[in-house]
Amino acid sequence: MKANKRYFVISAVFFIIFIIYTLMVKYIGVAMVGPQNSVVGFASLNKAIANNLPYNDLMYNLSEVLGYAAILTVGIFGLFGIMQLFIKKGFGKVDKDLYILCGLYACALITYIVFEKLIINYRPVMLEGELEASYPSSHTMLAVTFMMAAIQQFSMRLKKEKTRQMVIIVCALIGIGVIVTRVISGVHWITDIIGSIFISLAWFMLYLGMIATIYPDKKLFKFKD
Repeated sequence: MKANKRYFVISAVFFIIFIIYTLMVKYIGVAMVGPQNSVVGFASLNKAIANNLPYNDLMYNLSEVLGYAAILTVGIFGLFGIMQLFIKKGFGKVDKDLYILCGLYACALITYIVFEKLIINYRPVMLEGELEASYPSSHTMLAVTFMMAAIQQFSMRLKKEKTRQMVIIVCALIGIGVIVTRVISGVHWITDIIGSIFISLAWFMLYLGMIATIYPDKKLFKFKD
């Protein structure tokens, strides 16, 4: 199986997993264990973890900072695309993978908007004095998606091995850091975090499939020369 088809298949599998998992979170083990008697699926598991990981302001703020670092990569590649546009003087001359990257960002943003309206469950805490949509963790989903894409882009574009290795490690640590701090902060149910990882992987694999289609002979990931 060609690399692009393999990525597309893996993407489809993760989308299916996400859909099935979301339905399970919505309808299995539902109980009123959240603020203002709000309901959540897998209530026993979620409540047990929430009791052991109550709201932590330090971890919440750290997760926000790491999230901003992830968003910074969007600006970096956006600026890079704009520079190519002006230097090469034409939309058609901008690297095609940057357009696909832009599409990935758009898909992640659309997912965030959809689940702000399509409420699966609410947060285990009320940060602004009111119930807020919690599934999937949009903060985690956006940060993980952005950092996986950044790892791929930097590994393909950075020429110096040591610089490339350092940047990839930093990106990986930011992505992992967001997941860990978001869990410890207590602002999401554990099922929210898991769901966000599934949908992030689904979009990212679709992105890789499209990149592999336009660059069939190009190595998409490179850590060492």
